[in-house]
Amino acid sequence: MTTTTTDITNEQWIAFLENNHIVETQEEALKRRRVINLLEKILPNFVESVLMDNPDNKFNPPTCHLAPFGSYALGGYTRSSDIDCVLLCPWSIRRQDFFQYFPRHLKKMATVLDVELVRRATVPIIKCVIDNISVDISFVRLRLPTIVKDNLDLLDDNLLEGIDPTCVASMDGPRVCQFIQSHIKPEHRLLFNSCLQIIKHWASQRQIYNKPLGYLNGSTWTLLLLKIYMTHRQAPNLDISQLLIRFYDTWADWPWPTPVLFTDKIPGRNQKLEYKMLKEFEEAVMPIVSPCYPVSNAAPYVTKSTKTIMTREFERASIILNTQVSPLKKLNKFFNAVNYFKRYHHFLTITTSCTTANNHEHWIRRMAHNIPVFIGLLEKSRFIRLMQPASKEITSIYNYRTHSEKEALRNNYTMEEVKSLQNTGIFTPGTLYLTYYFIGIEVEEGCKCVDLSDIVTAFLDVLKSKKQKNEDVHWHIQHMTKRRVAAILGVPTDERTNNTSKE
Repeated sequence: MTTTTTDITNEQWIAFLENNHIVETQEEALKRRRVINLLEKILPNFVESVLMDNPDNKFNPPTCHLAPFGSYALGGYTRSSDIDCVLLCPWSIRRQDFFQYFPRHLKKMATVLDVELVRRATVPIIKCVIDNISVDISFVRLRLPTIVKDNLDLLDDNLLEGIDPTCVASMDGPRVCQFIQSHIKPEHRLLFNSCLQIIKHWASQRQIYNKPLGYLNGSTWTLLLLKIYMTHRQAPNLDISQLLIRFYDTWADWPWPTPVLFTDKIPGRNQKLEYKMLKEFEEAVMPIVSPCYPVSNAAPYVTKSTKTIMTREFERASIILNTQVSPLKKLNKFFNAVNYFKRYHHFLTITTSCTTANNHEHWIRRMAHNIPVFIGLLEKSRFIRLMQPASKEITSIYNYRTHSEKEALRNNYTMEEVKSLQNTGIFTPGTLYLTYYFIGIEVEEGCKCVDLSDIVTAFLDVLKSKKQKNEDVHWHIQHMTKRRVAAILGVPTDERTNNTSKE
């Protein structure tokens, strides 16, 4: 790896992150540390509340440990990132204790807002906002009498013995985080974290940062960077530009579905596994094998279309970083934001509407995982060349006056069209929570008419099968032109994406 005079220096990369407010100031970083300190102060009171219902333990009170993981623990987080923590508890404290008592103590703190319990998830969490920072707290119950922080090796597979599957799933993030930390040289931590911050911001700008929608999330980008770093960490005078160039060159040319592995042998239960033994990877489009037992695919929702989109972005970034132009011009072009709504002429719009905030929040989480299912069905159509789901959904809340307004909103009428119905029909006021998901479509050349009705019906049947009896949720799927999308959103698409420059 060699550098040229047009390469961007470490100082220039870091200055760009700071000047564009992508990373925090020292004062903001200290605020995050205070958030962790506040959560740690809750622990004794939480344990005391549990013991009041279980007096047998009062003479030998257990201790818990709150362990940050993910990008915050690594140091490679960006300014708007959440903090992920896991509460490691001894066997005497149950998950129901966590959900019953921990929120009570959170709500007593003046700086804590919006405490939400997410029980129905692979990794159940308590979500909250502390001093304007979002925090997700998961729970693990270990078969230990107490938790001694200094003696706890999260990579010890014995910790997983005898714990329930939900706790095993909740251990994955912290274990992978410790695995990553163990493979980064101390002198390279700032280098690695700066590269990670750059990649995350780049991925957000290029609209390929959202794991459930078929792209990658922070932990997956971290693993891809770790793979490149592990290969090149012995290089003399390794710098940010060198590592990034290798990152984009490698993933632009990676022969998917060749798996990405981080160990010589895949860790199994009391044995080492071969990749061909992993049945769950048989249909994986972009297999990235997580490094800790039990292994999983870190990119499970990637489809053929989203893989194509990401590969194009890797190629674009590689070309820019290898081009002989001034550092400033290279930086601006590299981070230039995608104007998603100008990229496509045709869109499929999936509108999810609910009449209660709770159902709305629940279905926002669920819909993200269902969009790749829809794309998988669409990819079977011989008329469609490529699809790109927007990496962010758009939500709105509307107070309607009549049933006619409500139905119009549910069926993708524009605001002007809805207003024309305000004085029609019976006065039945209410609130409607709307979420729009957009999928940009490229059809095959010469194709003038595409019939997707069977696919749309099949996908709606999938959604309806997951609906609970008491949930007032409605879906509407419709083809829209670029102009119609602009009208639905109520603003020009250029303004909506905050970008008017060329890509």
